[in-house]
Amino acid sequence: MELKITAAKTGGHGRKICLAQDKAGKKYLLEALELTIPLRERFFLEFLRDLREMIRRLPAPHSGSLLTYLGIEKVGEEYFLVLPFQQEVWEYWPRLGTPGFTLKEVVEAGEAMGEVLRFFQEQNEYPQGFFYTDLIPLGAGKVGVLDPRVQAMLAPYREGAHACTRELWEGFRPPEIIKDAQWDGKANLYTIGLTMYYLATGVYPFPLERKAETAAAILKEDPLDPRYHQPEIGSGLAVLLQALLAKEPARRPGLQEFLTGIRELYHQDRFLATAGEEERFAGEGERVRRRLEQKRRAYRWWAKAKLPVLIILPVLVILCFFTRPGYEEVVTPETTPEEVVAYFYEGLAGIDHMLLEQTVTGEAGREYINLTTMLHVISKTRMLYEGVRFPFIIVEDLRIDPEEGSPADRPSFRSSFRLKYISGEEYTVQERTERLVLERVKYGRKKYKWQIIEVQTEIHAERKKPVL
Repeated sequence: MELKITAAKTGGHGRKICLAQDKAGKKYLLEALELTIPLRERFFLEFLRDLREMIRRLPAPHSGSLLTYLGIEKVGEEYFLVLPFQQEVWEYWPRLGTPGFTLKEVVEAGEAMGEVLRFFQEQNEYPQGFFYTDLIPLGAGKVGVLDPRVQAMLAPYREGAHACTRELWEGFRPPEIIKDAQWDGKANLYTIGLTMYYLATGVYPFPLERKAETAAAILKEDPLDPRYHQPEIGSGLAVLLQALLAKEPARRPGLQEFLTGIRELYHQDRFLATAGEEERFAGEGERVRRRLEQKRRAYRWWAKAKLPVLIILPVLVILCFFTRPGYEEVVTPETTPEEVVAYFYEGLAGIDHMLLEQTVTGEAGREYINLTTMLHVISKTRMLYEGVRFPFIIVEDLRIDPEEGSPADRPSFRSSFRLKYISGEEYTVQERTERLVLERVKYGRKKYKWQIIEVQTEIHAERKKPVL
């Protein structure tokens, strides 16, 4: 086929398309391959052969959203994937792979990907997932989907601006694929859900800084309700996205169930939030996202520090066991509620988890006990190996007041303070308020002592501050 290029356009992430025609004047669209493989390498020729075979294996659908390729052609010194000419594809190509989808277009994209998956299943083919850079909003309620089998084959070898999406593309693997399972319908539905989540919120729901951390999060971490990122999302769409992103394939909807659900959302306008839903999630979003980031920072720190900590921990335990005198029982039946609360914050400021444990019962204060236990070991380790002498926890501007109207048998207190604790090479600084509730808890056979049974914490602000 002898083609002449007459015009060119660029889509998202630098994806180039050209308008071409043959000698008879018939129009075609040419998508540039732009591979990192040198043209003269034998692997390049083998890659082209395998790519041509994949394209030939799939019959073109009579209609629908799937944009299938006719073959591969060389024009000048460049290689191109050949698409049949469609005016909408040429017109809307600049929107290819751009994140600026409306929620209505996100739902339309979900239905388009579902129909494409159905077509593949009928051909006994399963692509290796769907990805947002292969979607083109075509107007009039239609979304085009570039052949995801071809795009997945090209992705590791793409060059130029769109290569920046490679790490994100690798993060679109479902949990079972990370565990070396085969691609099937449920695995592809997971990537449809992840693509819709990303387009609806503009946020990838897992950390991307390191591949190992991304894989671990996909396996273990449940994505936040998308409404915490985009409060305009309706409850019906949020529930569907969370179902698609279930860790276990058996918990995800089937293809027909998904298509039925997405069409109901579209025709009943249930993809948009009510005013009350939007207000609620807009108000809670920052707090929920902040807590998630705190958990992720703790994971990163532990992943980096666990080996030296685990090596030194037995040594520190032995030293503490043989060199530390018997720990004094501070909280006794004679200790007042006010004194228990004061000891609680003294244990926090002094990184003394044993004192903290005397003041609480059950799960109360577990966050602080875990923090002080960890930082006690880390501080000893860094003092021993690095000679550091700065404090690992600082409590500032502490104020404790009895709560008015609390019953004598269940007294409660309100506190406000600034908490600074080491996170990597800097302090995490938080402005906190807390409500602490106490009860008399059995101590020994016949005695009771006051202990904290509930700690309600609210973080009002957070920032980072250099240690030095």
